[in-house]
Amino acid sequence: MLGLRLAPVLVVAATLALYAPIVGHDFVTWDDPEFVYANPRLFPATAAGLARVWVEPNALTNTVYVALSMLPAPASGNVDPRAVHVTSLVLHGAAALAAWALLVQLVHDPTVAAAGALLFALHPVQVEPVAWATGLKDVLSGLFGLLALGAWVRAAPDGRSRVLAAGTGWLVLALLAKPTAVVVPIMAAVLDRTLLGRGWRTSLRALVSWLIVSLVFAALVVHGQAEALRDAPPLWARPLVAVDALAFYVRLLVAPIALGPDYGRTPAVVLAAGWPYAVGLAVAASVLLVLVRRARRPWLTASVGLFVAGLLPVLGLTPFLFQRYSTVADRYCYLALLGPALAVATLLARHRRPATLALAAVVLAALAVRSAVQLRVWRDSTTLLEHGVRVNPASWALYENLGSVLAGQRQAERALVAYSESIRLRPENPSVHYNLGTVLLEQGRADDAIAAWSETLRLDPGFVLAHHNLGSVLAQRGQVDEAEAHFQDAARLAPEFAPARQALREIEAWRRSRAAGAP
Repeated sequence: MLGLRLAPVLVVAATLALYAPIVGHDFVTWDDPEFVYANPRLFPATAAGLARVWVEPNALTNTVYVALSMLPAPASGNVDPRAVHVTSLVLHGAAALAAWALLVQLVHDPTVAAAGALLFALHPVQVEPVAWATGLKDVLSGLFGLLALGAWVRAAPDGRSRVLAAGTGWLVLALLAKPTAVVVPIMAAVLDRTLLGRGWRTSLRALVSWLIVSLVFAALVVHGQAEALRDAPPLWARPLVAVDALAFYVRLLVAPIALGPDYGRTPAVVLAAGWPYAVGLAVAASVLLVLVRRARRPWLTASVGLFVAGLLPVLGLTPFLFQRYSTVADRYCYLALLGPALAVATLLARHRRPATLALAAVVLAALAVRSAVQLRVWRDSTTLLEHGVRVNPASWALYENLGSVLAGQRQAERALVAYSESIRLRPENPSVHYNLGTVLLEQGRADDAIAAWSETLRLDPGFVLAHHNLGSVLAQRGQVDEAEAHFQDAARLAPEFAPARQALREIEAWRRSRAAGAP
């Protein structure tokens, strides 16, 4: 079968071959402008700006974006999308290799470890973090997390200090890429207690430095996500949300269909459905069964434990910002997929027959085909967003994004339909009313635009651009006093907003001209 030389080559080659098409993909409007190519905290790139980045979450990922901006880029942006996608491709290939090396240490068989690593690399839930420029943080953090776990397993027999020090370095890099890597020490503890034979005391003594580092980053994450606490579900409801999320991820693992960027599975939606209680009992019973059978199948406990531990920060037990859209997302499975990969490798090692290996090859091929189809969804904004609203027709955010993309393509009628649908789903969202008004004005429907911007300001009186645009239209209609009031509000709310100050100067000049008797 595959040897130590051929197995890693196969894993990396298959991974790179599958994901190679992303090199030709564009950025998408789903978060890429805010976090990547038009991120005001990163660009224009300066030493002072980079210093600020390093006191914020995802510092290492943002540094990678800045570094990529030093390469030749299109005139229209700060970063070439090809550079970002090539980086994601290479990092994912490296992560697949790291997963294989870790599995070899756990199952002691390079062939079945290759099957587990291919499941990790080729499963369709990995498409989102790899194909999405904003998902670079998940891939980068996942790679370093796997390297840290690999060092931990190598050091387990005798606690070799050099290997542990290297593992600590990998952990710090994982946390700097994305703070959700705080789960890596928990995943190491799972391996200790299930497969490595360490007792709790020994494990905790060895893990103390990792736990301290992770707690520091966890505190930063909680501080940075403080806004999420405003709409957080009550404490009693969070375990139900978490159980629902776990059940959802199990479904994705088994049947990775209808994958999209926004599943709309918010805590409110989950709790209103009324069935999380039954799901909770089923999942709790499954976990209990795994624990009861632990003595005979520690590998099963390890696999389940790694999967659950990898998802802990994003199950909803602690609030996070993306929960305003959905508690669940494909990218959250990136590191957690190590658990299913271990289960596959162990099962194949225990039942290593030609028929079993052939069946595994067929399943992996089917997953690769499904991933190849899903990759096409991420090639550009229009394709992604139109697919997204088919998967989740209740996503007000996807409809708003789609409207903006269509408006930029001068497809005004389709943009109005998308904006109207977004408003129907979430009428209290001020930004979509503002965007609607902009398209209406371009169509010459000034009265409707005024109504849309007035609604924007009713919902958010501090919306600077709505004040300015409304002032501009009113000034053109000769309603100077009303226009001046809006320009004054815009200048007061954003003193650095030059167009509002310029409009006020023009109104003042017009008044002086009138007072002097000019025609």
